[in-house]
Amino acid sequence: MPPQDPEPKRNAYQSYLEDKHAKFNTPGRVIDDVVKAAAGSKPRERHKVVLGEVNEVYDVVTESNQQLIVRISRSEHPRFEAEKWAIDGVKKKGVPAPEVLLIKSESVEDMNLTFCVEKKLPGTPLRDVHYTERERISDIVQQAGEILAKIHSVEAQGFGGFDKPGVGKYGSWSDYIMEVAKDRDAIVEAATKMGMATSDVDRGLDILKQNARLFENVSSQLLHSDFSSKHILVDGNTITGILDFEGSKSGDPVWDFA
Repeated sequence: MPPQDPEPKRNAYQSYLEDKHAKFNTPGRVIDDVVKAAAGSKPRERHKVVLGEVNEVYDVVTESNQQLIVRISRSEHPRFEAEKWAIDGVKKKGVPAPEVLLIKSESVEDMNLTFCVEKKLPGTPLRDVHYTERERISDIVQQAGEILAKIHSVEAQGFGGFDKPGVGKYGSWSDYIMEVAKDRDAIVEAATKMGMATSDVDRGLDILKQNARLFENVSSQLLHSDFSSKHILVDGNTITGILDFEGSKSGDPVWDFA
């Protein structure tokens, strides 16, 4: 039996994203000024992209023909600086990640916005490759494994989400993992939305606690934290880019396989 077509589920999620992004409306003049500060010329073309749940995103071509991506965060604690640290680290290891040109915060119409401007990488998302292209997918998956190993070769400090660039908030991987058990109510709420039973959540948390020793003596390595087909760009049989290090953290590389 062939794999189930994920298109209906994807369409529902896309509708959710479109509704969410419709509420993001940074003035065009502000975006143009930020692009000019980053690239030396203003946009000739600027298209809003419905991508991800957190940031407002634009695909930009400047008057000097530079292709850029502009992301705008409304968070009180934007993670662009931590992401840049991760990107700079993996690029030194040979990972095809975007070059960050500018990170800038400013107040716009009583909103505190943080802008990140980076060069656009070529390629299309791996998730758009049809599952029947088995030989092509096999080549790409092998490359993805090699790239993930390079990401994991970047050393960090601390564990968990970065409190500041390259430094995790927790003293050990065990401390970070076991913190999950303290958020039972939030986990149950999320699980319920996905159709999971509360008993399954409690069983999972019990297993986590019973195996806490497995999270000890772990070195601190860079983790992508969302190494999935939507964040891998491909051109033909070649991976051309790895995107979205915004959720990166430090800890056990097995995290990226979970």
